Amino acid sequence: MSMQSQYSKLGKGARWHLKLDPQGRPYFAGRRQMTRVIWGLIGLVTLSSPLVMAFVLDGGEQIFYAIVSVCLSLFCLVFLGVRQHLVFDKEQGVLREMRSWWGLRAREHQRVPLGETRVVVAPIAALSEGCQLELLEHRYTIGSAAETRQLAALLRDGYGVQAMDRVAAWPETRPLADDSQQESEVSSQPSQPKQPEQEKQQKRPQASATASISADMRYQSLWDQAVLLKLAIPLPVLALIGFVLAWVRS
Repeated sequence: MSMQSQYSKLGKGARWHLKLDPQGRPYFAGRRQMTRVIWGLIGLVTLSSPLVMAFVLDGGEQIFYAIVSVCLSLFCLVFLGVRQHLVFDKEQGVLREMRSWWGLRAREHQRVPLGETRVVVAPIAALSEGCQLELLEHRYTIGSAAETRQLAALLRDGYGVQAMDRVAAWPETRPLADDSQQESEVSSQPSQPKQPEQEKQQKRPQASATASISADMRYQSLWDQAVLLKLAIPLPVLALIGFVLAWVRS
C-alpha cells in the first residue's frame, strides 16, 4: 500500500499536522515555525491600524504611521516565512530537520536516524479528552487516542521509528501495541470481585486525587503546553493599544 493511500486513511487531526512534501515524504512542522508564524499573524492583525492611519492622516502623523506600517510589514514578512520541517526520509533512513524562509534555500539543521527516533502517544494532563504525539521536543495535539495510535503505527510500520504508548498503562511508557493485541490484553486481565458501593465511593476521591497529582508532576499545565493560547493573549491587548492611539491622534 502506498504512502498516499495510507495517509488518506488518517483522521483529520493527524492530516492537519502531518503533511506530504512534493516528493511524497511525510513531515511535521516544527515548534519554531509554529511560534514564528503565530507572531507573524498577530503582527499582521496589528498592522491594520497604522496602515489605515497612514492613509487618512496628513503631515508628520502620516509619516509616523507610514514608518510603523513598513516596520510591521517587514516583521510579518520575516516571521510568516519561517519554515521548519521534520521530514521522514526513508531512503536515507533519517529524520531531517529542514529550515528555510518561504521555502527558499532550505538547509539541513540536524538529522536523527529513524531507528533512534521515538514517537510517544501521550495524554494531555490539562484536558479530560484528547491525546498528543511527542516527537523529539515537539508535541502535536492529534485528537482521540485511537487516532493518535493510528498515526504512530503508520510511522512505525512505514519508517521504522520507535512507537511508544503512555496512555494504555499510564504513567508507564510501553511499546505501542496493535488494536488486536490491546483487546487481547484487556480480555486476559482477571476480573476483580465486586466491591460494596460504600467502598467504591470512598476510593474514588483518593484515586482521582492520585491521578491528578501524578498528571501534574508528569506534565506541564495547559499554560505551558498550548502555545496558541499563550501567543494569542497579546492580540486583544495590541488591538486595544492601536484603538487608543488612533482615538488620541484623532
